[in-house]
Amino acid sequence: MKDKRKYKTLKGDPATKASELESFLFGGIHVAASVFQQKKDEDDDFEVADMIRKSGDIQNAFIEDRRPAQHNLDEEDYSDDSEEGAGIDVEESSSEELGEDTVEEEGEEEQGLPATHGADTDTREDEKEEDHSMKRRRAEVGVPVSTSGSRRPAWNDPDDVRLKVNVADQARLRKLRSNEKQTILNGVQYEAALRKQHSILNPRTSWAKQKTASSTHQHTASLAIGYGAVGSDEETTEVAEGLDAASLATQAGWLLGNSRGSSSRRVRALPAGRLETSRMKDANQQDPQEAVVRSCEFHPSGELLMTAGLDKRIRIFQVDGVRNPRVQSVFLEDCPVQQAAFAKGGAEIIAVGRRPHFYVYDLAAGHVERVAGPSGFKLKSLESFAVTPGGDASCGPAGPLMAVLGDQGNIPLISLRSRQWITTLKMSGSVRSASFSADGNQLITGGGDGILYCWDMRTRRCMGQMVDCGNKDSAALALSRDNRYLATGSASGVVNVYRQDKCWSSTALSATEAVHSHEQKTMMLPGSLLRPLMPSPLKEVMNLTTTVDTLAFSPDAQILAMASRLKKDSMRLLHVPSMTVFSNWPTSRSPLHYVHSLAFSPNGGFLAVGNAKGRVLLYRLHHYTDA
Repeated sequence: MKDKRKYKTLKGDPATKASELESFLFGGIHVAASVFQQKKDEDDDFEVADMIRKSGDIQNAFIEDRRPAQHNLDEEDYSDDSEEGAGIDVEESSSEELGEDTVEEEGEEEQGLPATHGADTDTREDEKEEDHSMKRRRAEVGVPVSTSGSRRPAWNDPDDVRLKVNVADQARLRKLRSNEKQTILNGVQYEAALRKQHSILNPRTSWAKQKTASSTHQHTASLAIGYGAVGSDEETTEVAEGLDAASLATQAGWLLGNSRGSSSRRVRALPAGRLETSRMKDANQQDPQEAVVRSCEFHPSGELLMTAGLDKRIRIFQVDGVRNPRVQSVFLEDCPVQQAAFAKGGAEIIAVGRRPHFYVYDLAAGHVERVAGPSGFKLKSLESFAVTPGGDASCGPAGPLMAVLGDQGNIPLISLRSRQWITTLKMSGSVRSASFSADGNQLITGGGDGILYCWDMRTRRCMGQMVDCGNKDSAALALSRDNRYLATGSASGVVNVYRQDKCWSSTALSATEAVHSHEQKTMMLPGSLLRPLMPSPLKEVMNLTTTVDTLAFSPDAQILAMASRLKKDSMRLLHVPSMTVFSNWPTSRSPLHYVHSLAFSPNGGFLAVGNAKGRVLLYRLHHYTDA
């Protein structure tokens, strides 16, 4: 049994001893207190620090009782308004009263109970009563209360019920109302409405919700029964466990077997209406452009981003969304870059400007080559072009090609392998836009007369013509990677989306006859021999009001990005499967500025937006697992 200790009041000046203790414990806070020390010989003079060091517990040397007062205190000595006692609960008593308290505590220690057992019990009872009252208040206002002990909140604010919020005055709070007549919400209802709105705007956090074991087992068992597992409970459980393992293996199959960017990976359907995005660090924040960003494009590997602009520089960044370090910078002394693109499978970069020549930058060798324009034509400017997206192996005998948008409907074709002019395609009107198919076998061109041409790159012949519905001037073209969709942008701001297989018919192909001139290496297409088709678009998007000069499909063709450089913050994203525009992004607060270029990463996870300020904004599209 623990020896009983007898305490007495310190001899000497009590104020001095209290001051020493307070200076040791609280750094010089002067509060009147009683200090006790174990009885020893009268000649021994223990310091306060020695007493605490021997006892091993500050509470044994200085007792601070924070429980509600059980008896009246002297108002003169314990006034809360005094500066010395503010914020500290101290109780002084005579040596006789202390002796009684000490005996009481020793008796409790002998029984193996803590000294504050009674107070803890009262506190827990008070907390339970407060919790039950809070639950009753939540039930009164119609807020569901969790019955699971593990999900019980650590603390409930009793002022939540008394709080009143007017959700009808402010426009940003009106979305929290359940109906138009609702104007006032109390704190509990306001909290529930905010949580509901957060779950709507951030559906990807649903994985954090805990599911009970019973619901998971019932769901798996129902799947097992649906697959025909009829028998005993043990057999059903075995089938359910097998389905759990098979489901997990199916969902993680691309992690185990498929490589990065593999086409065999199953494409997840993108929901319409809302697109969940996050803004990342600007792609070129470490070295921003000093002029307009005319071009930005991701490398086919997805790790590099190329930017080019009127400051005569081509910059390459390693995009990770966090640091985005710059890898390379190339200065072209006499060429403000109007357009730049990757060629030959990402091995080279083609840069053009308002010059009769263009530049080819070899990424592996780090060498810049200046190439003269087509020798058969005297072009003063090569500021617009299109290149085949594949490498040497996927571009046929001629290799990768570059189609230059020339004057008077001429489209010179240049081989990027030999740097030589091959032939020239001729349109009846002026040429404004062009785009190659993903395999490089087709070239779609649009002119100022509103007629689109489809060219076969293997035979260099026109496969057909079509009239762009309602558009007199084709300002931009875009083909999806799977060649299913064709998008056109006009000067009036209308974007038409077509099915590629319905634009060119076999009758138009059989009626096409080309007159080939071997002397000029030019293919002429008489308009009298071909009647343009007039297909109806799947959708006419009229969300933009100025010339649409930038179009880009996402890799899976579920998103079409549309932008105009003539109006600030003029960019929209179209959900292609439903042909509806996303309503939640971009918003009026998105710092897009005047958009001059767009690019999706090869896996669709990143969207780069180049603007007139020289910045390349980077956004993360959370629907896509890989960036």
